Amino acid sequence: MHMLIDRLTVLLSVGVFLALSAITPLRADTLEGGIFVVVYTPANDELPRRTLRELEKSLAKYEPLLPSGSESIRVEICRTAREFQRFAGGGAMASIQGFARSEEGVIVVKAPNLMRSGTDYFGVVRHELLHVLLARNTNLGNVPRWLNEGIAMTVSGENRWSSALHIGRMYAEGSLIEYAKLPFVFAAPGGETEFGRAYSQSLSMTKFLRHRLGEAVFWELLKDMESQPFERALAERTGLTTAEFYEAWKGSLWKIALSNSVLTGFGVFQFGAILVIIVYLRKRRRGKRILRQWKAEEEGDDGYIFAWELEGNEEPEPWEENP
Repeated sequence: MHMLIDRLTVLLSVGVFLALSAITPLRADTLEGGIFVVVYTPANDELPRRTLRELEKSLAKYEPLLPSGSESIRVEICRTAREFQRFAGGGAMASIQGFARSEEGVIVVKAPNLMRSGTDYFGVVRHELLHVLLARNTNLGNVPRWLNEGIAMTVSGENRWSSALHIGRMYAEGSLIEYAKLPFVFAAPGGETEFGRAYSQSLSMTKFLRHRLGEAVFWELLKDMESQPFERALAERTGLTTAEFYEAWKGSLWKIALSNSVLTGFGVFQFGAILVIIVYLRKRRRGKRILRQWKAEEEGDDGYIFAWELEGNEEPEPWEENP
C-alpha cells in the first residue's frame, strides 16, 4: 500500500512538473555583464549578446546624468506571447512592446519577432532601462507619469509616438488630453488610440519643457523631485503652476498645426482660419497702440508720444514668441 502511494505521489509530481513546464517554459539561460543579467529562452541567434552590448553602451552614455548604482538589472527577453503575458498579465495591450518594474530593477521586452512591424527593438530596451535609472535617481511618486515616459522617450531616442503630424492633428481637432486627466488615461487607457495619444502628448510636453528650461535646469528640476513633487519643483524653478505650464505648451502647438496644414494640404479651411486670426491679432495690436496714444494726449503730456516710448511695450505676436 505504501509503495502504491509513493508511486502515485511520484506520478503526480511528474504530472504537475510537466503541466507547469507547458505553461511556463524553462528559462535557464543567462548572460551576465557588469550589472546586467540577461535571461532568455535558448535560440540560435545573437540577440542576447547584442542586447547586452546595447545595454552596456547605453548605460555608459546615461551614467553622467542618471547613475545606475551597483544593484543588478535583470532583463527578460520573451520569445513567445505566452512568456510575455506571464510577466505582463493577460490584459496587456498589443502596443506594449516592453515594460519595466522600475524599483525592482526588472525589464521585460518582447523579442523582435513578437514586436509590431517597424518597432525599434533596441530603442525599446533603452527606453525601459531609463525607467529603471529614473527610479534609482528620484522619487517616482513625485514624478508625473507623463514626464517619466517623456524622459524615457526623448533620452532613449525611442520615438514611436513622435509624429508632429499626430500631435498637430490632436491640437487642430481639439482632442488633447487635459492635464488633470493624463494620470487616469495612463492608469486605465480606453484603448489603443487613447494610449497612443497619451504617449504622443507626453513626448511633446517633455520636449517643450526641456527646450524652455534648457538642459542644465531641466535635470536640476528632476533632482528637485527627490524631495518634492513636480508641481512645487516647477513653481520654484519657473514661477509657473502646472496649469500655466500646460497652457503655455498648448499655445505653442499652433505652429505645428499650421506647418502640418502647409506640408500635407490637410485642413485648408483651418489654415485659412488661422490667417484670419493672425490678421485680427495685428489689428488688435494696432488698436491698443492708438488707444495708449489717445490716453497720453488726454493726460496733457504735451499732446505727443514718440515712437521710442512705444518700443518694448507692444504685446508680442504669437509667432514672435519662442516655441
